[in-house]
Amino acid sequence: METQQIDLDLEVLGSYFADDADAPATWEEALRTLGAAFVEHGCATPEYIEAAVTRERAFPTGLDLGAWAVALPHGDPIGVLHGAISVGRFERPVRFRRMDDAEREVEVEAVFFMAVDDPERHLAVLSKLMEVIGSGSCRREMLVAYDGEAIANVVKQQLERF
Repeated sequence: METQQIDLDLEVLGSYFADDADAPATWEEALRTLGAAFVEHGCATPEYIEAAVTRERAFPTGLDLGAWAVALPHGDPIGVLHGAISVGRFERPVRFRRMDDAEREVEVEAVFFMAVDDPERHLAVLSKLMEVIGSGSCRREMLVAYDGEAIANVVKQQLERF
């Protein structure tokens, strides 16, 4: 079987949320907080964040992977200025509705919020992220990362590894 290396060319932004009053308490707060990093770093417009929140309401992205639960929110490329992933790790998990059953929720420990500027690349990014988050090493390394820079570095290294 032949494999092809995918050049994702994505900026990776990381955030760590301790179990305190400043941590997002809802999925919507989590998306808005992680989305603010996109805007701050010139990756996306505020309209993109609003579109992603609207999309999450209609099409939830929470995934229970057994060992941990994650969410993979995203929106249409309108408002994306350049490709990026805003990753947040939560000491106090945030409830997201499940992708496979929107009537149920899952307590998410990490959110991988994607802003992909090319619709054709979106599936490649999603596929690569699924490999990364499904690996035990990603979970282990993420759970001992206690600041945004460390979280971003874990994700960058994992993306390069797969």
